[in-house]
Amino acid sequence: QDCTGYQNCFTSLFAWQAAFGGINFASSSCAVGDLVCANKVAVAKIDGMWNFTDTIPFIINNWVTGPNNYIKIYTTQTARHNGKWNNSAYRLESQGADGGIYYAVIGINANYLKIDGLQIQLDICCGNTSQGITVSNSVSTTNSEIIISNNIIRTLSASLGDYNYGIRMMSGHAVK
Repeated sequence: QDCTGYQNCFTSLFAWQAAFGGINFASSSCAVGDLVCANKVAVAKIDGMWNFTDTIPFIINNWVTGPNNYIKIYTTQTARHNGKWNNSAYRLESQGADGGIYYAVIGINANYLKIDGLQIQLDICCGNTSQGITVSNSVSTTNSEIIISNNIIRTLSASLGDYNYGIRMMSGHAVK
């Protein structure tokens, strides 16, 4: 929320994704988003008290990831909920973005990713299929590891005909 004293600081996860986490891929002669080539882990560390809401949905897209070169999005203890919805902690509230994976607040198109400690609220409207988090069909069903832990995902409202999912794994994905 406050970028004072931070380098590569973003005020939304959408901005973090759009800037590929502020990683300088050119210094390693790698394509933008290629964590394997750059031998890096992309980290979105959400810290501090939050008195406003992140409202921009986003799709984790155009990254090359591997078992040792993954994306990690997490909240620190200061920004994290205490096990129930908390308006003083980080929260992402949206109707979702249509990125070819229906309407998701967070869409995942990366094979190796960890999301830990977020609060996600899905505001439903218009008779859509909507998700808090969706793992896309483009994610490998054999060479991937998506870890989603310690999150609170809630749906605000729904009308007749809406299909709402907290977490949706598209066809072919196994859940452990």
